Amino acid sequence: MLKTQEKYMDYLDTLQLQLKEGGISEEQVATLQISSLKDAIAETEMLVPVVGAFSSGKSSLLNSFLGKEYLPVGITPETSLATELRYVADEQNQRIEAVKDENLFERYEIDQIKEVSRNASSYKYMRLYLHNNRLKEIEPLILVDMPGFQSPLDIHNKAIMEYLNRGVHYVVLISVEDGTITRSMERKLQDIISFKRDISFFLSKANLRSFEEVENIRERLVEHIEDILDVTKNVIPIDDNGGDSLNKILKTIDPELICTSIFKDDVKEKFYSAIDLINTIIAGLKHDKDENEVAIENLSRSLDAIIQQRDRLISEAKDKYSDVSVNYIAEQVGQDLTSSIDELVSAAINGGSSSLQAVLSDIVRSSLLNHIQTFLHDTGQDLVDNFVYELKNVNMKDVSDLSLSEESINKMAEYIKSLLSEVSDIFSRKTEDEDKNARAKNTYRVITTILSVTTNIVSPIIEIIIILLPDILGAFFKNWQRNSQENIIRSQILTSIIPDIKRKIRIELPKVLHQEIEKMIIGISNEFEEKIEKKKSTLEAVQNEYKVKIEDIQQAITQYNNLLENVKKLLKEII
Repeated sequence: MLKTQEKYMDYLDTLQLQLKEGGISEEQVATLQISSLKDAIAETEMLVPVVGAFSSGKSSLLNSFLGKEYLPVGITPETSLATELRYVADEQNQRIEAVKDENLFERYEIDQIKEVSRNASSYKYMRLYLHNNRLKEIEPLILVDMPGFQSPLDIHNKAIMEYLNRGVHYVVLISVEDGTITRSMERKLQDIISFKRDISFFLSKANLRSFEEVENIRERLVEHIEDILDVTKNVIPIDDNGGDSLNKILKTIDPELICTSIFKDDVKEKFYSAIDLINTIIAGLKHDKDENEVAIENLSRSLDAIIQQRDRLISEAKDKYSDVSVNYIAEQVGQDLTSSIDELVSAAINGGSSSLQAVLSDIVRSSLLNHIQTFLHDTGQDLVDNFVYELKNVNMKDVSDLSLSEESINKMAEYIKSLLSEVSDIFSRKTEDEDKNARAKNTYRVITTILSVTTNIVSPIIEIIIILLPDILGAFFKNWQRNSQENIIRSQILTSIIPDIKRKIRIELPKVLHQEIEKMIIGISNEFEEKIEKKKSTLEAVQNEYKVKIEDIQQAITQYNNLLENVKKLLKEII
């Protein structure tokens, strides 16, 4: 376990102990969901996808790292399947799990890997469990052997969309035989950067060229990467024995820092919630029963306001968000396709239907990811602001220390906005039973991130586009001849193919976009409701204490003030 994991779990253990010893009831401590966060921290895993063109040497690199040829080399693009390399302590339990969906997989022996690969189209990815010390040493990092870029569109896109929001760091291989970054790879790298992931680069098969040639290619790649990504990255030459180089790269990835970025705000939020809870108890004890009743009624009105606003936003979502954005997004995709017309014409002339389909799919996917992510970010901010406005209206006349202050409402909003935009969908999926447990444990977070929502929307749209592309291109290639004039091909792509794709997006996008926006509204609403409900239930508990006649109110207040100071001291250590 990482030091950061241990540290955060120790903080949370201490917090739970302090609260219980300080007089907070088991029921009230349970409302903070501290145990759920502890479980999520303990279960953290981090995926490192290894990507590159078909035959760029990914499997050879990973086999070199593992010290044994577990992964088949030289398989066809049609049989490539994303493969997670996982450590298993018991050598007798080495196995393959070929995953069909999140809760369904088929088990194979590790020597059946080629059989699984032959049925690649039947699965989303596979988990290869190996008793291998190299895998143990890099935990919680999990390497993923990704399909080559030339894999069939359905396999290729499944893998990209499956891991884009789950990988924490990408290792990219560029073969000296290619010697350059293609336009297609440029888009994929920009997708990775847009999802706030880091990248390392290898120049593979360096043994096939002279040192001078390799160095020239490496320097050109460094310049190209800086041009397209606006970051400076080293490119490391490797041959078929590049496992040690990969190990060095993996050691530069800081799981501690990643773990901190994932959980620090959540841990701090538990402390802020605990402080809120204690302050509410103290305020309730300082006021009389009638004042507390008024405060409870005000909090009930706040809850009603949140629910009404949620229902109103859901009823308005289609007109205000979904429909308005669909045309805009479709037009943006059309513009991105038009700006790539030279690439599309070249693909059609030189590679025919399959090549044009691949480029179209690639551009549409990248464009949808970019524009939907931007739209959802703006929408999420707007939705939170809507709830904040409603809450402030309800509480503007109540300025007592029992009310929802403007500061506390703003703090809620700030935390919810951070949840929406953070990188949080990187927990690795486990086996079926483990996955059920993980989902149960992760209930500390009820909101879905914008990055996760983006992939949820784009994945089905891309699948539909891939299925429909042969129909869209059917008429085009029916009368197409290789010696057709370039300007005729260009005109047909601009006037027929691109409008058809835009039309399909306008038809299919509303179905998933509206559904995901509704989920976002409900998630944001739930976050606000949960925090208000905690305050309300705390005051109700104080009222019950009055009913049993606390003999020394001042003594109780002193006890809770001491607790408050202890929790604040512990929080300072985290901050």
